[in-house]
Amino acid sequence: MELENDVWLDDETIEESSDKEHMSKFTQYIIDGDNYVPVQKCGKTLPSGYYRIGFNDNTQQVFFIKQKIIMPKLYTLPNSLHRDIMADIQHFWESKDRYKAFGNVYKRNILIYSVPGTGKTSLINLIVRDLLKRRKGIVIQINKANDLVLYPLAMKYFRQVEGDRPVILVMEDFDTLLIDDTYKSAMLNLLDGNDQFDNVVTIATTNHPEKITDQFSNRPSRFNLIIEYGKPSAKVRKFYIETKLKEAGVDIRKIKDDIARYVSRSSGYTMDHLKELIQGIFVDELPEEDVFSRIDAMIEKRGLYKANDDFIGTGGGDDEDWDDEIDGALPPLPTPKRKIGFV
Repeated sequence: MELENDVWLDDETIEESSDKEHMSKFTQYIIDGDNYVPVQKCGKTLPSGYYRIGFNDNTQQVFFIKQKIIMPKLYTLPNSLHRDIMADIQHFWESKDRYKAFGNVYKRNILIYSVPGTGKTSLINLIVRDLLKRRKGIVIQINKANDLVLYPLAMKYFRQVEGDRPVILVMEDFDTLLIDDTYKSAMLNLLDGNDQFDNVVTIATTNHPEKITDQFSNRPSRFNLIIEYGKPSAKVRKFYIETKLKEAGVDIRKIKDDIARYVSRSSGYTMDHLKELIQGIFVDELPEEDVFSRIDAMIEKRGLYKANDDFIGTGGGDDEDWDDEIDGALPPLPTPKRKIGFV
């Protein structure tokens, strides 16, 4: 399986010193009729990487804001979903002539849904990594509803400068962007209307597919693929746990029975839960039972925590009871025991 470096950077960067140098120098002119306006550094293309769309209220101009992305190590997990989605997008990038032959807009729209924490964002980053390394494309992030209004104008300018460059449009938490009819209309135009652009893959995600109406979910021209990203299987959980431990210097041969137990007990966990499991046992060095109990309680509550009026440490009572308790010596904190297996 393919493993990546801990920090992933896009494939083209501009040195900081170079940026500072050019910020103080004017190098060219913008020609506006008989007016020649000095400008600083210009570029013929956008460097490959992640971008957000900005808007200057004074000039009424859109612009691209390059994002610095630092992410955990990426893993190509041993599941069919990763392979199928990556293969589908790879096929799309190689199918331009067929799209044109049938008179179709050369675009692909994918919606991925799941419970929180399954790894949708990591899957997107794998897709993005392939785009940046192999095809020198760019990624545009839609983070808020107003970006839906700016996107068509930004893409119009972008396509005038770079007519056929591959683009991935990322919209995480898709349902939160549809805040009223104005933005729903903008989204429809983006997916299947007047604001479509060639050579674009749109990837949207949601933790709440029930909030998405059938005007989006029941129209293949708006989403070609709608895919559930399920919780990791035992095979995936074993791969992830063993890989993380080996990378940390743990001799997994010495704790294979422990790993088998972790895999068995973590049925129904998301990738986020697995990460916390490893953190609790091997980094924080907490007792295994405590870590599982805490994660299981988190899953049972489903994030629905509620404060109450009970006094800390008493489960009830009044101030006088609590004062009596703290007059005595506090119990010592448990001493975590280092786990075996480190080499």
